[in-house]
Amino acid sequence: MKELRAALNANIAETEAEIVACSSQLLEFDTSVSQDTNPYEDEIQTARRQFGLDKFRPMQYAAITTALLGRDMLILMPTGSGKSLTFQLPAACASSGLTVVVTPLLALMSNQTTALRQKGIRVVSTDEIAISPQTFERTLRRAFLQPVILYSTPEKLVGHDRMNHLLDKLHAKGRLTRFAVDEAHCLQWGDWRPALDARFGEHIRRRFPGVPLTALTATANSAQIADIERTLQLHKHLTFRLPSNRANLAYRVVSKPKKADAMQQLCDEFILPLHNGHTGIIYCAYKHTTTEVTAYLVRRGISARHFNGDLSSNERTDTLEAWMSGKFKVVVATNAFGMGIDKRDAVRFVVHFELPRDMTGYIQETGRAGRDGLPADCLFSASYTLSH
Repeated sequence: MKELRAALNANIAETEAEIVACSSQLLEFDTSVSQDTNPYEDEIQTARRQFGLDKFRPMQYAAITTALLGRDMLILMPTGSGKSLTFQLPAACASSGLTVVVTPLLALMSNQTTALRQKGIRVVSTDEIAISPQTFERTLRRAFLQPVILYSTPEKLVGHDRMNHLLDKLHAKGRLTRFAVDEAHCLQWGDWRPALDARFGEHIRRRFPGVPLTALTATANSAQIADIERTLQLHKHLTFRLPSNRANLAYRVVSKPKKADAMQQLCDEFILPLHNGHTGIIYCAYKHTTTEVTAYLVRRGISARHFNGDLSSNERTDTLEAWMSGKFKVVVATNAFGMGIDKRDAVRFVVHFELPRDMTGYIQETGRAGRDGLPADCLFSASYTLSH
């Protein structure tokens, strides 16, 4: 328990120090551009209404304007703070051409493209190539005249020759507006996603020189930030960072007994008395644990399904859509689940049934709770050696 608390405090202290470090950049922005002098103000306000927003959250307006001014950016904002708007809204402005959003997660891609279409924004994703290549290419070509957002996996961006040829043409005409690399901390996963190593950044910078880039993540320490900057060749960029500490999240640590007793403890002492019928995520380190915990929850009458890499693509999509629509309440998943997902029935609890990958991952995953700003619980079921 003491070790976890110390790690959390160290992460918060490092975040605060880095916010101070980038404050001079924000002051430079604030003194050079205001709403009265912003040349993109009319476009921003038109797009804001299209997104159904009454006002912007902290740092969103500055980041949006910086994007429209063509600067490289690093966005470090906690889950629920509105990171996606910093590239989606500029991409929808009338002066924009094609904005390419790169994400390694198909679930995130599906969730965001659906939400954008509901707002009347022209968007296409690379998973549509196999369904209708003609429609996919026709939508991309509209970017010669109108704003279009393309969602792509890094593998498709690096390896799809026909798509890259069309991007070359847009680039030559000045209609390739921006690359946005969402969940940029995933660049560290190059050992199992080869397109996410240094070759990915080199592909963007060498093939499409001069196109500005935004890298986004919910949390990263100084070493991870340096890795993102090096891989994506971010040099003269602006950094926008908000504290990762969120006051509406209550963190709890309980001593974990053996697995069977731990599942009973989870139900009897946490879910049933405190969150019965609420939406939640339970994270497990191993795929087999997700199925074991799910089976136990279902036996106890809790509406739950598992989500892991053993599911087919269609099964993962069906599970995500069913959870998003409220057909079941609790998803038991490995750590990739939930990135960028904006669920209307906000997550009221996040449980780590097993040890997370690292402290950054822990903060990122617990940050998926309480995105509506209302109170939410984060439970860490810790072994004896971790809690003493």
